[in-house]
Amino acid sequence: MDGGIGKCSSPSSTLVREGSGRELFERGRNKGVGIPKPGLDSTPDGKDGKKPPLLKNLSFIQGLGRRRSEVFRGSPRVRKQEPAPLPSKHTKKWWLAGSWMGIFYLRLLKQVVSIVSKFSRPLASRLHRRLRDQTALFYHLPPVQSYEKPVFRRVQVTMRDGATQLHATLATPGGPEKPRPTVLVRTPYGSKGQDPVAMLYLERGFNYMIQDTRGRFDSSGDFFPIQDERQDGHDTVGWIRGQPWSDGRVGVHGVSYMGMTALAAASDPAYPVETVIPVMASSEIFPVAFPAEGAIAAELLAMWTWLIVQLGQQSMSARIFMLEAVTRTRLYVAWDLERLVKRACMTLPLKNLDNTLVSQPVNYIRDGLSNPKRDLPFWRTRNQLADLGRGGGMRCNIHFVGGWHDLFLRQQLEDYRQAREAGLKVRLTVGRWCHWDVLKYFGVSQRIQMHEYLRS
Repeated sequence: MDGGIGKCSSPSSTLVREGSGRELFERGRNKGVGIPKPGLDSTPDGKDGKKPPLLKNLSFIQGLGRRRSEVFRGSPRVRKQEPAPLPSKHTKKWWLAGSWMGIFYLRLLKQVVSIVSKFSRPLASRLHRRLRDQTALFYHLPPVQSYEKPVFRRVQVTMRDGATQLHATLATPGGPEKPRPTVLVRTPYGSKGQDPVAMLYLERGFNYMIQDTRGRFDSSGDFFPIQDERQDGHDTVGWIRGQPWSDGRVGVHGVSYMGMTALAAASDPAYPVETVIPVMASSEIFPVAFPAEGAIAAELLAMWTWLIVQLGQQSMSARIFMLEAVTRTRLYVAWDLERLVKRACMTLPLKNLDNTLVSQPVNYIRDGLSNPKRDLPFWRTRNQLADLGRGGGMRCNIHFVGGWHDLFLRQQLEDYRQAREAGLKVRLTVGRWCHWDVLKYFGVSQRIQMHEYLRS
C-alpha cells in the first residue's frame, strides 16, 4: 500500500531458516539466543565478515529507548547492533529519537499545544505541525504527508447472518475524499480512544478502522473467544473493499488477541488482504492455553478473563490495570489483581476460577478448561485462526513480531516455519521483550507495520 506516498525500503527481519518451531525455541532458550549479557559481542556471521542485512538508516530496536538489538541469521551467536545514523536534517535533535527525554518532550509539547489553542489558533497550528513532525522522528516513521484535520465517525458492519451488527470507529484523512488503502484492527478491548495511534496512519494517506469484535461494547451478538473471528473478519474485509472511500487494498495488524483476529481476517483468499502483521500472537490458541500435556497456563487465562469481564463492565480498575501493565508499574490494581489471581489459581476444580475472579460464571473459561485435548470437538472451530500450511489459501505478505520472553513465541515460530514451507512471503522479527512490554516494542512494531503497508 503506497497511500500516495513514495517508495520506502522494507524493514529488516529476523531470519530463522532451519528447524521446527519447537527446535528453534529450545535452541534459543538453551544457548542464550537473544538474551545477551552486558558487554557480550561476537564475530560477524558468515565467512566474508559481512553483517546481517539490515535496512539502511533503520535501527532495529530504536523505536523506544536506545537499547541494542539482536538480529539472527540461523546462527545462535549474538551481535551488538549500533543505532543507525539519523538523517542529516535531524542531527541536532538526536536526543529526541527513541529516548525517554523524547517522550517527556512530546508530552510537554502536546500540553503546550492544547493551552495555546485557547488563545491563538495560528500559533497552535504551527506547534501542532511541529508536534506531528517530531513524533514521526521519535518513532522513526516516514515524514508526515498531510496535516489536514481527519474525519472520525462511527460505522456499523452487518455480518453474514443479517442480525449481528459490529460497530467500529472509521477515520479518513482530511482534504478531498478519494479511495485510499485501509488499515483494519479488530479488538475486544474497545474501539474508542484510539485517535493517537490512528493519526500515525492518517497522516500518511491511509484510512484507519478499529472495530469492536462480536459481543464486545457496542457490537451485538455473544462474545466467545476465537469462535467467530474468521467469518466476522472476512465479512468486515469484504465490506471495506466495497466502500467508496476504499481502493480495495486492506492491511490488518494487532497485538495479542488483536493479532489473532488479524490472522483470522486474512485467512480466506475470497476476502483478500495485502498484508498481515501479527504482534505477540499466533494462529492457534490451544498451544498457548495448554503449553504442554497436563499443563495449563492458568495465570494467563485468569488475568485475561478478569480483564475482559471488567472492561465489558466499563470498570475503571481494568483501565488502570492496562495502564499499569503497559508502563510496567505496580501502583494499585496490579498488586490486588496478583493476589486475586493466585487465589483463583488455587481454586479446585480449576474451571471454577471465574467465581473467585469476577464472582460470576464465564462460559468460555469453563468450557475450555473442561476440554484439555486438542482433538476434542470443542476445539475444531475454536483453535485455529488461519491455516498457514500448503493448501491453506493465504496469499498475503506476513510479518510476525514476537518476543523471546513472550508466551506466544513457541507457536509463532511454528507458524513462521509453516508459512515458509508453504512458499508465502513471510518475515519474522523477534526482540528482547515479554508480552506486557508494550512501551518497549510499540515503536518497533509501528515502524514495521508502516513500512510493510507502504511496500505492499
